[in-house]
Amino acid sequence: MPNMLQTAVESLASEAAASPFDAVIVGAGSAGLTTALVLAEHGRKVALLEAGPAPFLTHISNTDLRFAPALARDVRSAVQYSPALAAGGTFGNNYGCLGGRGLFWNGATPRYSAAELDGWPFGEAELTGEYDWAEAAFRVTRSLGQGALGGRIIGRLRDAGFAAEPGPFACDDAQTMPGRLSAGIGSGLGFFFRMAGAAVAQGAIRVATGTHVARVLVSNGTAKGVVVVGNGAAILEIPARAVVLAGGGIESIKLAALSGVPDPHARIGRGLQEHLFYHGLFAAPGLFDPQVAEAAVVYVPAAAQDGHQWELHAPGDRLFSVDGISPWRPDASAPYQIMIRSFAATEKRDGNFVEAREGGLGSAVVHFTHSEADEAAKARIVASAQRLTMALGLEPTDAAGVAGAARFRAPGSSYHEAGGLDMGLDARTSVTDPDGRFHHVPNLVSADAAAFPRISATNPHLTIVAVAHRKAAALAARLN
Repeated sequence: MPNMLQTAVESLASEAAASPFDAVIVGAGSAGLTTALVLAEHGRKVALLEAGPAPFLTHISNTDLRFAPALARDVRSAVQYSPALAAGGTFGNNYGCLGGRGLFWNGATPRYSAAELDGWPFGEAELTGEYDWAEAAFRVTRSLGQGALGGRIIGRLRDAGFAAEPGPFACDDAQTMPGRLSAGIGSGLGFFFRMAGAAVAQGAIRVATGTHVARVLVSNGTAKGVVVVGNGAAILEIPARAVVLAGGGIESIKLAALSGVPDPHARIGRGLQEHLFYHGLFAAPGLFDPQVAEAAVVYVPAAAQDGHQWELHAPGDRLFSVDGISPWRPDASAPYQIMIRSFAATEKRDGNFVEAREGGLGSAVVHFTHSEADEAAKARIVASAQRLTMALGLEPTDAAGVAGAARFRAPGSSYHEAGGLDMGLDARTSVTDPDGRFHHVPNLVSADAAAFPRISATNPHLTIVAVAHRKAAALAARLN
C-alpha cells in the first residue's frame, strides 16, 4: 500500500508528465502548507515539495521532547541550515523540514496594525478576514495574559507608561475540545493535517520530502513547472500550470534569481529586512505566587512601523520546556526567570540583499549590515528596557546586564527576514503584485515573507499565514 503522506518524487514527475499539476508549491512551511490547503479546498490538484525530511508531525512543544531540551536541540540541529554572511559568519539559522520553522516557533501571534501596513499594496481591511481565519486555524488565545500573574505584570507596566496587554498566543488552552483532549502550541503542520488530511489521503495534495527544487522552468514569461533533485542525484521535471515559491525569505529569492525570472530593474533580492532582536532572561523576585502554578504571556505593541515592541514570557524557559517534570516551586533558579524580547525592523535599503548561488539549502550569500538608523533604534530599545525592567523589579542574571551589546542577537538571529521579492503596483520598484504574481511571470507566485514590501516590529508569523491564505484564494480563482 503506498504511503499517502510521502510520495516519491519520481512518481510525481511521471504523473505530471501525463497531466500537469494545477500548482507545484516549493517549501512546506506555514506559507506553503496554507497555500496547499486553500488550493485543495478549491478542487485544485497540488504537489507540495519540501527539501528537508519529516522529523515529526506536530509542533515540537506538543511532544514529550519538551521534557528533554538536549534531545530537542539535537532534533533541531539535524534539520538546521545557515546561509553565509558576505562579511563572515552566518545569517542566523533556518530549518528545512516538513512544517518548517513553525515546528520550533514560540507561538506569538499578533496582527499587523493599520500603521504597520504602510507601504503595502493593500491595507488592514483586506486582511481582516484572513487574520480571522489564521487565528482560528492556530487557536489563538489571550488567556495566558489574563490570569493573576499576567494582571500583575500588565498593571506594573501600565503604571510605567507601557501599553501592555495580554499577549496573543497560538495555544489551545482548553482542557478539552468538545469530547476531545486539547492540543498545545499551534503550528502550520498541525492545522494542515487537521484541515487537509482528507485531501492528502485522497491524493488531491501530493507531498514529497527530501526533494530539492533546483529551478523553476520559465519560458516566454510563463512558469512551466520545476526541476527537482530527488532522494539521490536524479534530475526530474514536474510540469504544472502554476508555481508557488514558499521556501522562506532567503530560499525563495535564491530560486527566483537562479531560474532566470526577468528582472529588468534589478529588484530581486534587494531591500532585505529582519528584526533587531533584544533578548534576555531576568530574575523576577516576588513576581510569582508560590501557591499558584501559572504562566503569563504579555505583549506591548509597537506604536508605529519604525517603533519597537515587547514580548514577556513568565516563567521564561519553563513555559516552553522543562528538564524533567518538576513541581511548582518558584525560586531564583533559571526555570523561574522572566523572558523579555524586543523586536524592531531594520532599515529598508538596497545595500542589504541576497546573492543567489547554486546549491542546496543555505547556499545563498546574504549581504547585511546594520545602518546608523539601526543603531539608533537599538539605543531606543535599551532605554525602554531600562524602564521596563525597573517597573517589574527584574534583575540581570549575566554580565550583559540590561544595556550590554550582548543583549542583541547577531544579524539573522531573529528568524524574521523578509523582503527581496517585494509586492507593489509598480514593476520598476517591486517584483510581485498584490496577489504575489511576479510582474513578468504571472503564473509564478511568491507566497511567503520574501514578498513583504516592509516589515514592522511585530512578529510576522500570523501575517505570513494571513497573506498566504489571501494569495492562495486568488490563485485558485485564476486556475479555475
